[in-house]
Order: sequence, then C-alpha cells, then structure tokens
Amino acid sequence: MKKIFVYLVVVVSSFLLLTTAVLYAADEFELYIAQGIEKINEGNFREAVEILKKALELRPDNPEAEFYSGLAYSRIGELSRAEKLFQKIKTEDVYASNVYLELGRIYYAWKECKSADKYLTIFKALSTDDVQKGYADSMVERCYDQEDAEKPYKLNVTTGVQYDTNVILEPTNPIVDEDLRGDDGRAVVLINAGARVFKNKELSAKVDYNFYQSLHFDLDRFNVTYNSIEPTLELTQSDIIRPSMGYKFEHIYFDRDEYGFSHKGFAKVNLKESENYSIDGIYEFKENHYRDTETYTTNSDRKGHQHIYGIKQNFERDKLKGDIHYYHDINNAKEDQWSFKGNNVGVEVGYRIMEPLVVRVSADFTRRKHRDDFPFFEDKRIDEMQRYSFKIHYAVTDRIVATLSESYTRNDSNMADYDYDRNIIGLLLTYGVL
Repeated sequence: MKKIFVYLVVVVSSFLLLTTAVLYAADEFELYIAQGIEKINEGNFREAVEILKKALELRPDNPEAEFYSGLAYSRIGELSRAEKLFQKIKTEDVYASNVYLELGRIYYAWKECKSADKYLTIFKALSTDDVQKGYADSMVERCYDQEDAEKPYKLNVTTGVQYDTNVILEPTNPIVDEDLRGDDGRAVVLINAGARVFKNKELSAKVDYNFYQSLHFDLDRFNVTYNSIEPTLELTQSDIIRPSMGYKFEHIYFDRDEYGFSHKGFAKVNLKESENYSIDGIYEFKENHYRDTETYTTNSDRKGHQHIYGIKQNFERDKLKGDIHYYHDINNAKEDQWSFKGNNVGVEVGYRIMEPLVVRVSADFTRRKHRDDFPFFEDKRIDEMQRYSFKIHYAVTDRIVATLSESYTRNDSNMADYDYDRNIIGLLLTYGVL
C-alpha cells in the first residue's frame, strides 16, 4: 500500500510540474505576442522583431507569431524574410486578407507588378475595408506606371527651339566681354538612352547616356555639344532603405573647341518614411577639367574638384509630386579666386491637372562666397542667385509629349561685372522611341 501511495505521489507531482511548465510556456508565449504587437503599434519594429523571435522559438509554426513577425520584418525592410513567413500562412482564415495585402506590398516594393496585382486582387475580394481597397488599387496602378517608366531599354529624342535673352553667358562662372553678349534663338536636340543591364530582388544595375546639341541662329561660336554616360547600382532588397551609387562622365564642346570634361562619383541613400514621403541623403565628388578656348582664354584656371552634400525631402499625394532640397557645395579650383563654398535651397512641384496635362514649377536660391580676391577687384566675390522655372507637359499621344517651358535666372553679385539676368523660353517635342 505504501509503495502504491508513493507511486501516486510521484505521478501526480510529475503531472502538476508538467502542467505548470506548459501553462508557464503558454503564458510566456502570449506575453511575447502581446509585447511584440505593442512594439509594432509604437513603430519600434526592430524591438518587435527581437521579441517575436522568442515567441517563434516557443511555437515555430504558430500563425499568430508568424504573421506579426512578418509584419515587423516587412517594416524594417527585410522583405525576403517577411515574404517567406506570409507565404506560410496565406491560407489562414484569421489573417488571410491582411496577409494578401502585405504580400502585395512586398511585391510592389520589388516591382513585380503581376504578383502584386494577383495578391492585391485576392485581398480586395476578401476585405470589406473600402479605404484599404482604394489603397490596393493605387498601389497596383503605381506599380504598372513605374514598370512602364522603367522598361529594360529606353530611347527618347527631344527636339525644339529656344529663345535665350543672354545666350553667351556661361551658366556657372566665366562671363565674356559685355560687348559679345546678346540674345539669340537656337534649335536643340537631346537624346536620352538607357538600359537596365541587371536586376534581381537584391540589386539592379543600369546605364544612362545623354547627348545634347544646340545650334544657334546667329551666335554659332556658342553652339554646345554635350555627352554623358552614367552607370548606377542600386540595392533593392529593402522597401525602407535603398542605397545607390554610381559614376558619371561628362564631356563638353563649345563650337569645335573642347570646353572641358568631368568625372563624378556619387552615393545616395533613400529612406522611405511612409507611402507618400521619403528622404534622400546625397554625396557627390566631382573632378572638373576645363580647357582654355578662344572665347574663355583662362578657363583652365577653374579646374579642380568639388564636394557636394545634400538632403532632399520627397513627397507625393494624389496628383501632386515634388521635393524640397538643400545642398552644400565646396569647390576647390586651381586658382583660389575660383574656389568657393555655396549653399542651395529649393523646391520643385509637379501637378497632374488631368491625365495628359502636367504642370511643373521650381524655385532655387544659391549663395556662393569665393575664397580669394578677384584680380583687379581686390575683394572676394559673393553671388546670390535666384532661379525659377515653369513647364507645361502635354501628352499628345502615348509616345509624344509637348513641353512649353520658361526659366528665369537672376544673379546678384558684389561685383557689377557678374550681375546678370537670363530668360529662356522653349517649345520642345519628345518622342519615346523605346
């Protein structure tokens, strides 16, 4: 009897210990889930990931833990992990509609529009939330719009005419004798070509090429020939943070004289703040090589290098799209009077009035202070420049866009020789060959 009693005590004790452990584990799991959801609601997604990892360790195949872990991973930009978790539970009734919405968001970020469309269509069939359905529709529309804009190959040809009130003013620094200045018209041709040479879920690579030629009616010594090539790499695995880097080579001729060339390396990090807002951090290093020409006989004095630091706030809302930006420019030239530090602040806004008609306006304010005294002036040059532009784009057909533009520049300098106004009016036609 005594042995039976001892055996019963052991069995009951073991049962109670096991039950207590199970209940404790269950309570611990629920605690991690609750804390993870709380962190998600607070926007502390990285903390949510760490907490929900513990919940998944306790219950590796629990749909609730997988759903909220996927949500947290998605919000910190780890889309591949999020996609795997959501794919596991997409048939779970409790989470089905939200899972399909999240999968649609992920494939939208990857620019895989057919997959995004498929999952968002299922979401709309399951959901009763009209606001979220509208959001899903806009996501699909934007995805296809971006896909059209980012075809593997592009070739656009722009031609037109411009009237320039100060045509022979070089836009950055040198100013020729005032007697040579004048107004003139010109025909222009611009070829913009590009190719996406590689793309997967983690990385994309593209190359852009631009050619520009101006042909003045009277002042043909100032015809410009410009070429540039620009390869760029972009990391695409995250919807939240997108770094990119690249190189650009530019070469310029004035008439038949080589005006100069430059090498530019650049890096950019785009941080997505929400569906409608993102911010760019920008750095550029540029090495400028200028050549003396018949018109600009001391042009080579300006050769040197530049450091440019910038920040740009992007916004997009319904028919409105634009940015507010700031740049700090440090230019180091061969001759110190051409070296300067500058600051630029500006805004650009585009508004789609109706499907074929878009209006764009911009305003920029730049202040530059040169490092050393200018010859014969015995003073450091300080320029304050205002630039405004206005453009109307009208899509005549799917391939042809007409643009009416006007830009105005006003430079106020402490040296009268460098004061100027410039107004350019243009009518251009762009044909999308590819």
